[in-house]
Amino acid sequence: MALKAVGLWKIWISITVLLLFCTACGEGSSEREIGVDGYVFRPEVLVKGQDSGIYKMKACEGFLYYLKDKSLYRLSVEEKVDFSESREVLKIPAGGMLDYVPGPEQTLYYVAGEERAWDAKTDTKGCTLVKCLENGKTEYTRFFPDAAVSGEECLAVNREGWVFLALEDGIYCVDPEGELTDSIGTGEIRKPGMEGELLQGAEGRIYYCVKTSLFRYSFYEVVGKESFQLVNLAGLSGKDITNVYSSEYGLLCDTNEEILYQYSVEESGWKVLMQWGYTDMYHEPGGLNEIAQIDKDRMVVCLAADAGRESEREICLLARTPVTELPEREEIVMASVSLSPALRQIVSEFNQASSKYHVTVEIYLWGDVETKLNSRLVSSDPPDLLDMSYMDMVLV
Repeated sequence: MALKAVGLWKIWISITVLLLFCTACGEGSSEREIGVDGYVFRPEVLVKGQDSGIYKMKACEGFLYYLKDKSLYRLSVEEKVDFSESREVLKIPAGGMLDYVPGPEQTLYYVAGEERAWDAKTDTKGCTLVKCLENGKTEYTRFFPDAAVSGEECLAVNREGWVFLALEDGIYCVDPEGELTDSIGTGEIRKPGMEGELLQGAEGRIYYCVKTSLFRYSFYEVVGKESFQLVNLAGLSGKDITNVYSSEYGLLCDTNEEILYQYSVEESGWKVLMQWGYTDMYHEPGGLNEIAQIDKDRMVVCLAADAGRESEREICLLARTPVTELPEREEIVMASVSLSPALRQIVSEFNQASSKYHVTVEIYLWGDVETKLNSRLVSSDPPDLLDMSYMDMVLV
């Protein structure tokens, strides 16, 4: 109890300091646009703490799928999201499930097999592709001997029922009857040690995303009808990408700048979907986060809990909300190059507690400190607060 009290005391002291800064600096701040196109996403906690046990969430055609307690569940989310109404679809095979993906008309595809050791020195035992119908009946199985998957998201299916399986030696293409008819070589774009993932986007499009370095990805679209190839897709130039996610409404990219981007097929480019700062949630970029977009206005997210409780996670429903429905609060802008978990927690708790102020964090890349940030500091609209934790004071 004493340790908890000390922790809370430190947090509220920090919040009080922020309030003092806000009072001093906020009065001169100019009006800034809040959210994206007049909207923000606001959270509703669905499951909190260690009670969840829910992982690997995926959304398809008005249903949310997830794994829990060695089973795969399906939940209708067209009207509401209530995990107590979930229905068990199948048991995870005794040998393990490497990945699964929901398909059209509540069909389900999964890859059964054991995960290969991280050092890749153990012999592979192969994997099995399985297609199940809505009633749980198996329609076909196909075994791939000596196969090893190339990433956690190794499976995808298009609207025509073609299945794509990303293995170490390429992408295998399986027709709707379960026959292996084609393969796509990936040796030129994915070097040893790089992780390659298959993700699904709008209009049933399939994408192959290769993590080329810590915060950089290369994107490719799988195109064709019976013979397939990879076509280069425009990436997020200059952005530090932390995670990529499937979505029926467009491929999703989370970034270090606390912005979630979505790929627009119509515009052949990336658009800002959401700014995490306006959710007031503790969001650690690159953490073990999950995002399942259930429609254009709602997402179910599973985020790591705040600092000190990283082993816990909470599941929230994020709903697109007009800015006009939010209570009026004065916005305080804090510039940073990298928020520490402790400061991230303070900002989150401060925003949740304060009815007068909202702290918005602007993240600058390391290479932008001398250019964009310094220009902003001497402009007529500088940030109100400056997080100097990882900054060179002389340079700034």
